[in-house]
Amino acid sequence: MSIPSLRATRLFCLFGICGLLACKNESSARQPEWLQKVDVSVSKAQPAFDGNTEVFLALHNTSSTPLAIAHLDQPNAAVLERAGGKTSPLHRISVGVAKPIRVEPHATKTTSLLFQAGEGAPAKLNLYGKTFDVPPLARP
Repeated sequence: MSIPSLRATRLFCLFGICGLLACKNESSARQPEWLQKVDVSVSKAQPAFDGNTEVFLALHNTSSTPLAIAHLDQPNAAVLERAGGKTSPLHRISVGVAKPIRVEPHATKTTSLLFQAGEGAPAKLNLYGKTFDVPPLARP
């Protein structure tokens, strides 16, 4: 093989790998498929230990196939937006992300997510860029 063809092969491989990585990063930034097939409603938010906030969700599967809701523990997948523009990420011990949540066709599943302490009252829940209103804090 000649030197120019080796360089061309290396460049092709380099750009091919970069292209694959770009596609992978692009797809991970999109909303997951399950979010398009689920109606999410926040039923309540309440204070938890050490100033953390627990948010209770109802997840209604609008499709005719079972869904597995997973990967909420990825960075910025689920964020609690607070009054004043502050945000709180998921707490590392949040029960709602320990394993995938299975929702049967046309059924509703409830779960809760625990968010780290932060300043300001909870205002909105952000799931993969989709925003849901959070009712005022309830007393436990």
